[in-house]
Amino acid sequence: MPKPEGPPPGKSLLRRAGCGVAILIAVLMIYRVTAVYVVRPELCAPPERPATVMVHDTRDGRDARYPPRAGAIDLIVMSYNMQGQASLLDADHLEEIAEVIRETDADIVGLQEVHDGTWQARFEDQASALAELTGMNLFFGRSFDSYGGSYGNAILTRGTIERAKVYPLPGRGEPRSLLEGIVTLDGREVTVYVTHLASWGRLQRASRSAQVNCIVEIIERSEHPFVLLGDFNTPPGNPEITPLTSGPLVRQAVNPSAATHILTQQHLDYIFPDSGWDTLHANVLTSGPADHWPVVARLASRSVSGPEDSNNDSNGQRPGPAEQGDAQ
Repeated sequence: MPKPEGPPPGKSLLRRAGCGVAILIAVLMIYRVTAVYVVRPELCAPPERPATVMVHDTRDGRDARYPPRAGAIDLIVMSYNMQGQASLLDADHLEEIAEVIRETDADIVGLQEVHDGTWQARFEDQASALAELTGMNLFFGRSFDSYGGSYGNAILTRGTIERAKVYPLPGRGEPRSLLEGIVTLDGREVTVYVTHLASWGRLQRASRSAQVNCIVEIIERSEHPFVLLGDFNTPPGNPEITPLTSGPLVRQAVNPSAATHILTQQHLDYIFPDSGWDTLHANVLTSGPADHWPVVARLASRSVSGPEDSNNDSNGQRPGPAEQGDAQ
C-alpha cells in the first residue's frame, strides 16, 4: 500500500497550531506598537489627584555619614533600566539589581521597566522589593496597566520623598510617562524626574519627539534644582532629543560615546542635571543582570539658598562611584 504523502496528521495539526499561535503573538505585538493613544494638550499637565508615597525610612542609619556641605548639595545619582520582565526567567534578578544599586552608594536612583504584580514579574511588587533590599525610600509611578498588574518608573532614595506625581506623555504604542518626585536630602530639596521614552527606533521617532517636547515643558517649571534620569531609547545625535540637549536647560553628565545598551552598543540612558550642577564624576557601570548598563554620576550644586552649616568640613565629601568604563 502506498504511504500517504505529507506529514502525519498529528504533526500537521501541531504545525498549524504553532503557526496560529505565532500569528496571534505577532498581531498582539504589532497592536501594542501601533495602537494610537489620543494626544491631548492636557497630557503635559499634572494630575489632579495627589499621589501616595510609600516610605521605607532609613534616614537615622545614613544621614550621619553624609553631613551637608554649607550652601550646596553633593549627591550620587543613578539611572537604570532594570528590565523587570527578566524576573520571569531569573529568580535572582531583583537581588542582583539591588546589589548593583548598593555598590554605588547612590543617593537617588531612577528605575525604568519596573513591574508591579504582572505575571512577567512573578506577580511581585518589584519596587517595594527593591526598597526593602536596598533600605531606601520609594515611589513607584505607573505608566500603564499590564497583564494583571502595572508597569512604569520608580524613584529610590536615601532621602525623604515629600511628594510625587506622574505625567502621562503623548505618543503611540505603550503609554509612557514622566515621574516627578520632590526629594529632601540633607535638608535640601531636589526635584527628580524619571522617564522611559518610546522604543522601536525610527518607527517611534515622532512619538519620542512629542515626549521630549512635553518633558522640556514640564522641567522648565521646576521650582528646585533638578535631575532628569531615564532611558530615552535614542542616541545623543538623533533629532528627537535635540530640544532637550541643544539649549542651556540641562547638561549631559555621562560621556555620550559610552554604550549603555548591551546588544546595540548605543548610548540610550542619560543623566541630565540642570545647568546649576557640576559633574564631579560620571560613568557607565558594566555590571548587572539587565540588558542596559546603569549610568551613575556624582553631582555638586554650585550654589543653593538655605541655612549654612557651620560645623561642616571635608568629612562630608565622598568618593565617586566605582570606576568601571569611566567617562568624562
